[in-house]
Amino acid sequence: MSLQAWLAQRFSGTVDARALTVVRVGLATLVLLRTSDWTRAFFPMDHHAWVTGQEYHPAIEGVVEPAFHSGWLPAFPSGVVAALVLARTVLAVTLLVGFRSRTSAALLVLVGYALMAQDRFRFLHHLHLLWLLCGWMALAPSGHLGIDRGPRRVPRWSVQLLRWQLLVVYVSAGLAKLRFDWLSGQTLESLARHGLLEGWATRVPASALAPAVVVAELGIPLLLVAHRTRTVGVFAAFAFHASIEPAMMVSTFGALMMLWATLFFPWREEGLADSANR
Repeated sequence: MSLQAWLAQRFSGTVDARALTVVRVGLATLVLLRTSDWTRAFFPMDHHAWVTGQEYHPAIEGVVEPAFHSGWLPAFPSGVVAALVLARTVLAVTLLVGFRSRTSAALLVLVGYALMAQDRFRFLHHLHLLWLLCGWMALAPSGHLGIDRGPRRVPRWSVQLLRWQLLVVYVSAGLAKLRFDWLSGQTLESLARHGLLEGWATRVPASALAPAVVVAELGIPLLLVAHRTRTVGVFAAFAFHASIEPAMMVSTFGALMMLWATLFFPWREEGLADSANR
């Protein structure tokens, strides 16, 4: 099979635009919940216990500089940081309502990473994933539900690339845990000793729980990649992340992954080069 035919099988055709609309609205909502302290009045979340003030700026949060500064990005004055925080909120709202969605997503990526880079000790993987998904949304059509109403169908490649990125996240997480300290349960035992693991997870032997996590992280993408088991994979992802929530503080990570997984629902796809190989 030629490369052109292989690519056509996986990226040709169109898909229901509502798939991207769901992700756009959900992503913008998560950005607002994760980065805006004022949302705690409506949706109190675990990260509010340790994220305070205008994020990622040591001077504003009373931390001595340059201990936490990134080292490669110049420290912004407090006024600039305040303006960026405000811009981040405005851009999240415009993305939410579907106004210039791709532009809003692109600018949101720049502002989000710029603020995060102000403090290297605040680099968190779930925040990186949040801005990464915003970056993908800057490349993809935003769907037809919003202020800027687009077509009801969008090129299938836009959804496929987002799907593949999610598979990369799962596989990378699973492969990173294929090491003795994780598979033996030592890492989970250490987390429990430091109070970072709680609830049901502390009642399950770490030696059994640790490999089960690896099986889940490597098994879910196998279910998602096969068309016949795709819906099962989505609900497996939902169950996996829902079980993590009461076991450890993950902020908006679980919600983001579940939102991302909705792209694997059987959204109506048309004009495929090979319907048997979707």
